[in-house]
Amino acid sequence: MNIQTKVVLSILVSGFIALSMALSVTYYQVRNVFTEVIGKDFEETARKTAERIDATVKEEITTFQYLAANRAFIEGVKEERREAIEVYLTYYLSYMKERKEHLDLFVVNEKGRIIADGNLMHDHGIDQSDEPWWKITYNDGRGKVYASDIHPDPLTRSRAFDIGIPVIDPSTGRVVGGIGSILNADLFFDFMKEMGFGATGHAMLINSEGTPLICSLLPLAEHSMNRALMNLIVSRGMGWAISEEDAHGGKNSVIGFSPAGYINSLGAESLDGHQWYSFVRQDPAETFAPVKRIILKIFLLESAIVLILSVIGFFAARKILIRPVSLLREGVERVGKGDLDHRIDIHTGDELEAFADGFNSMGRSLKEHYHHLEEKIKERTAELEKATNYLENILKYSGDMIITTGLDGRIVTFNEGAERILGYQKEEVIGTFMADYYYHREDREKILQIIEQGTGVSNYETQLARKDGKVIDISLSLSLLRDKSGNVIGTVGISKDITEWRLAQQQLREYSQRLESMVEKRTLELEENKSHLEAMLGGIADGVIFTDQENKITFMNGAAEAIFGIKRDDWIGKDFKGAHSPEAHQKALYLIKEMRAGRMKSYSSEIKSGEKTISAHFSPIIHGLEYLGVIFITRDITEMKRLEAELLQSEKLALIGKMSSAIAHEMRNPLVPIGGFANLIYKRVEEGSPLKKYAGIIVREIERLEGLLQNILYFTKDIKPIPEPANLNEVINEVLFLYNKTFSDKDIELTVRLSPDIPLTQLDPSKIKQALINIFSNAIHAMPDGGTLTIKSSRKEKNGRSYAAVSIGDTGAGIPEEIRRKIFDPFYTTKVHGLGLGLTLTQRIVESHGGDIEVESTEGKGTTFIVNLPL
Repeated sequence: MNIQTKVVLSILVSGFIALSMALSVTYYQVRNVFTEVIGKDFEETARKTAERIDATVKEEITTFQYLAANRAFIEGVKEERREAIEVYLTYYLSYMKERKEHLDLFVVNEKGRIIADGNLMHDHGIDQSDEPWWKITYNDGRGKVYASDIHPDPLTRSRAFDIGIPVIDPSTGRVVGGIGSILNADLFFDFMKEMGFGATGHAMLINSEGTPLICSLLPLAEHSMNRALMNLIVSRGMGWAISEEDAHGGKNSVIGFSPAGYINSLGAESLDGHQWYSFVRQDPAETFAPVKRIILKIFLLESAIVLILSVIGFFAARKILIRPVSLLREGVERVGKGDLDHRIDIHTGDELEAFADGFNSMGRSLKEHYHHLEEKIKERTAELEKATNYLENILKYSGDMIITTGLDGRIVTFNEGAERILGYQKEEVIGTFMADYYYHREDREKILQIIEQGTGVSNYETQLARKDGKVIDISLSLSLLRDKSGNVIGTVGISKDITEWRLAQQQLREYSQRLESMVEKRTLELEENKSHLEAMLGGIADGVIFTDQENKITFMNGAAEAIFGIKRDDWIGKDFKGAHSPEAHQKALYLIKEMRAGRMKSYSSEIKSGEKTISAHFSPIIHGLEYLGVIFITRDITEMKRLEAELLQSEKLALIGKMSSAIAHEMRNPLVPIGGFANLIYKRVEEGSPLKKYAGIIVREIERLEGLLQNILYFTKDIKPIPEPANLNEVINEVLFLYNKTFSDKDIELTVRLSPDIPLTQLDPSKIKQALINIFSNAIHAMPDGGTLTIKSSRKEKNGRSYAAVSIGDTGAGIPEEIRRKIFDPFYTTKVHGLGLGLTLTQRIVESHGGDIEVESTEGKGTTFIVNLPL
């Protein structure tokens, strides 16, 4: 068998063996990874579905809770005035969506008898006193929100969902009636159809007994929720799993599930004692169809590649191998006609035997000429091996994760540090895409976009997924990898597992201790090791500083220079006491004394360096029982702190935006009938009548409330006042006029001292009025049993500038210090009712005028708010 035949057969056999093994490994790896990704997607879909269910139910309940808290509505229920009550029900059902969803809507008195309904033409019994919804809603007169499980409605023969809202008299705290809402469950939860995906993927609603409640794919009777599946869902609460039975005929299906937290929190009396869960599934054949298509495409592609390589190998062996070998044989025989008679003892039976004979002859004739060259090659080879071993040792023993990738993003090298941190063996990841190990895959794209602009990435914090599924935080430094010609051939990344930072510190301390113990024995080796150490520490992104026993700085790497903005040449050999305040230095000396005595292992703190925030950690360097000095490790965390603050603020603003639509909807419900009735009274009362004046005040205040609504809706936007010359005392008097009756009813004594020296002030009267109303409202709530409210206005000087000041002081309980720091935070409130936006909006209004608010409070004596407006 000649070489040509051997080459072709080797390509075919090895190619198909590798193809079979690769397909098997690829199929199981892809399926496992795909299953985990799909499972997390299903879990997220189930969570969002549960949140949507909760939000829909909560919106319905909240709507009627606001109606039940309306003073006019409560009086109408107590007096059983049908027309007054049905105004609200008719207004609510004027929306086509609400009318379609409701099978019935009615109001009962405290005896459980219907006194008004929404005219939906369904004849439910007048007496609801024995109905389960009313018994739970009434709750022995204390009141409780009720929601039923989904059940057949006997009148409409529709699947219904009942909600009961108690109407409570605020003066007695007792139930005086209730609102009963019967909803068409299929229309009310119609949004479940939107949660579908693919041909068979969908979400459904089930209860803890395994009863299907809502499903957009199959009739409810065709589901089979076995006990094992329900135990899995109920025991885990929220998550994903592989289920042997998925209630739709699927075997070994990926499923996701999540509890409906809000409606489940209503209590055991609701939902007929059950719990509600969202459940997400898809036919397994559709779920794993992409995996099978990928494997088939890989098989066809690689089979074609093997066959092409075989054909190329056939012609290449014939043209490139056989003929050149024959020529070499002829040339070697001619060269070998001299004195050289040494032969290589090879008996392969092919052309290589003749090639070996000629090579031996040529080798002896050229040995002398190339002897010097061989020596040079050996020297260079030894140097290369030394450098290679040095580099391999750095990669092998580095505690950090060092990974290089090619231009296509596939992993090329994967050191032991990476194996330890991510839990994979090198053989498992070589050739795979680095992006697959990012918890947020888009982070990889962001980093690559940055380094493609010519700037490296240093200390970039992101998240990777370990083999065991755990998500870890890392600090990454990434740069482009170039060959000696300057061409980009990939990337190199050095990462540190932040969660094991203390372990890294311990390793660095041990390494420093070993260095110090070798000083006396290997003085000559110190300089060489020192240069290696400085080069290695110079490449670390964290700042490293060493001090000796006398607290003098002996080493500082480049990262420390950059972090503190100093030059190492200016500080080497100097006592570190000049680097901070005398008080901080005394504390540092005390800590060093404690560490020298062994009573403290290490110390960490955050310090300020100019505008930077620095995380600093220092530990003693100990050799045996001998104290050698201190090692400081620092990191610039300014950006991390800024991002944390921005994230917190963005979350607050996002929450505000999410609540704005609900607040707008609920506030407009009472404003519409109030405004309509007030306008009607204003138009019909004769001119000159005191009632016309009062009705005018009501109309204007409705308009002001609508302005307040706009402030809530645009809370996240800049407040832009429309200033005009205004008399601040008149604005204060207008606000006091609104509260005259309130002060009398609450037994609050009013003391007003308004200074006549305040000139006209540039301000937006409506917005300043709103700010003062918010402060007055808080003062009234602070004095539930009466007290004294003192209002003063004056002109004052502050920081070289003139201000018009308004002081509002109450004699309430005062504000504790821990609460006082939070009173201007959005949505922070100590009241049972309220959104916690009043003081936040007040502060923004005052600051938009260029002013500020001062708060003075003493527990047990009262609180004073001082509003300063620039003149």
